[in-house]
Amino acid sequence: MKRNQQGYTDIHSHLLPGVDDGARNLSMTEKMLTMAIEQGCDRIYFTPHYVPGKRNASIATREKRLQEVKELIAEKNLPIEVIIGNEIYVYGDKEEIVKSIKAGEIKTMGETSYILVEFSTAIKEQGIWEAVEVFQRYGYKVIIAHVERYESIAKNGEALRKLTEAGVYLQMNTESVIGGLFDRDAAWHRKLVAEGLISFFGSDAHDTEGRAPLMEDAIAFLKKKKIPEHILERICFENPDKLIKDEYI
Repeated sequence: MKRNQQGYTDIHSHLLPGVDDGARNLSMTEKMLTMAIEQGCDRIYFTPHYVPGKRNASIATREKRLQEVKELIAEKNLPIEVIIGNEIYVYGDKEEIVKSIKAGEIKTMGETSYILVEFSTAIKEQGIWEAVEVFQRYGYKVIIAHVERYESIAKNGEALRKLTEAGVYLQMNTESVIGGLFDRDAAWHRKLVAEGLISFFGSDAHDTEGRAPLMEDAIAFLKKKKIPEHILERICFENPDKLIKDEYI
């Protein structure tokens, strides 16, 4: 894979300290960043949860925490770039979510037109399409977070393909592709990767143990499972490079 020496990009994590159910403090963030580096990452998106209508960390708080992390990275000379975004929980009035994005209360992915969205695991397929239609109408490029979690589409290859054909990008959690010999879910997830339906990987890391910033372990496992190299090259390197440049995939 061509860019191995430059490192992976984790587009979904909860390492920004003290703002959601992820890293509790700066010390925990440092440990998680160190783990991410050990897992081959040189770029990571901080995507704290944003739930419209609920109590969320303020813009000022998020900016303050991000600056603290950047100062830590400089002080410790950590070889990793951090970029801010949000994982947007989508429900209710989508137009109000758009207003919050335009107002800067909800962050896009690194000041691009990409947005990372999540839904209730029980959402119907039609509900996903309704949200996609609104966000695309306003010019946003939609990334669906941990697409393997949604009951209505996760096992429906045709539905997933239609979403990708409509310009929707699907993110899969790295831990979801790892499984034992009889882990049917993990086998299905790897099939989706092999068929080119997954655009991005993210660790969805929340801590240093049960939900750690896993990346290289998952990529190595996929290589062992003979996932085509050009597929991994696209997911791991080409697509993240286009994301950061705000280019279409």
